[in-house]
Amino acid sequence: MIELKDISKTYGTNQALKPLTHEFSREKTTALIGPSGCGKSTLLRLVMGLIQPSSGQVQLDGQTIENWTETRRKMGYVVQDGGLFPHMNAAENASVMAQHLGWSADRIEKRLADLCALTRFPQDGLGRFPVELSGGQRQRVSLMRALMLEPQVLLLDEPLAALDPMVRSQLQSDLKDVFQQLKQTVIFVTHDMGEAGYLGDELILLNDGQVVQKGRLEDFTERPADDFVKAFLYAQRSLVAL
Repeated sequence: MIELKDISKTYGTNQALKPLTHEFSREKTTALIGPSGCGKSTLLRLVMGLIQPSSGQVQLDGQTIENWTETRRKMGYVVQDGGLFPHMNAAENASVMAQHLGWSADRIEKRLADLCALTRFPQDGLGRFPVELSGGQRQRVSLMRALMLEPQVLLLDEPLAALDPMVRSQLQSDLKDVFQQLKQTVIFVTHDMGEAGYLGDELILLNDGQVVQKGRLEDFTERPADDFVKAFLYAQRSLVAL
């Protein structure tokens, strides 16, 4: 679905992402994990086209991306704090791109109803502004906005990091249901190894701008590639017993 070919990103003398080649499989969920500054958010932004690589190519369906404006409409993007516009209510936030593209009011209303059911957001909350919503509800609206145009790819940059454990746990379950129902290609960034293992079909651990290990959660817990992987796992207190 998405292929990175020797892609890298450098800022001045700092190499934020060292040359990387990887294929993200269609209809699979890939979790990018690692400590702060390891390059995982940089990698996600390169896939989204928000920043351009210093070298290498990003391909979608075997074709090098040239028209990023058109390509981004095939991708949904969820950021950590939701990124909602404070002067717009939930319905306006979720449908902002659909309105920009000239969708009819009836089409928008039907899509919003479908997305409310999918994300378990109460329809009577669509008229509320972000300040009137809980953190979990704001993230559900952000997810609806990302899914509004029925994208081929869904990208999430630490979408649950700012939520309390109870809300986070519920949203993890709901996200897993959404991923399974839609069968989309999903790439999400997280610091949490347990979350990555719960949601991801494949995990990619990065450190210092390069991939340290790939695989499923049990590959990391049973066959850690090096001492850094062992230390990263141990730092995840909920996984120590594993």
